[in-house]
Amino acid sequence: DMVGHTGDLRATIVAVETVDLCLARLAAATKRAGGVLLVTADHGNADQMLDLRGDGSYLPRTSHSLNRVPLTILDPRAPGGGPVIAGIERAGLGNVAATCLDLLGFATPEGYLPSLLAPPT
Repeated sequence: DMVGHTGDLRATIVAVETVDLCLARLAAATKRAGGVLLVTADHGNADQMLDLRGDGSYLPRTSHSLNRVPLTILDPRAPGGGPVIAGIERAGLGNVAATCLDLLGFATPEGYLPSLLAPPT
């Protein structure tokens, strides 16, 4: 996150590659442990590092992007390596807490947004 705010594209590429390597290691450790891995973010930045100016040149962008952030769930026990995601309209970060509780086998407390996991069939 902090590297993207510098506006240094090369440094941001190295940082993203490092995160990619670390996530691969976490995924492997999760599989070995029989656990579940959730990966998300609260905002984007490295996904939109440059703004196009009217004259055709580019200006470094150091602020957060407005793009939606992904949520990836790795569950080695689930068919296909991940759970079935429910078709919730306007799903977002507010659904992550209930999703974590759902994966842990706990009920979602009243007032929470729903889990992103589809109910078992």
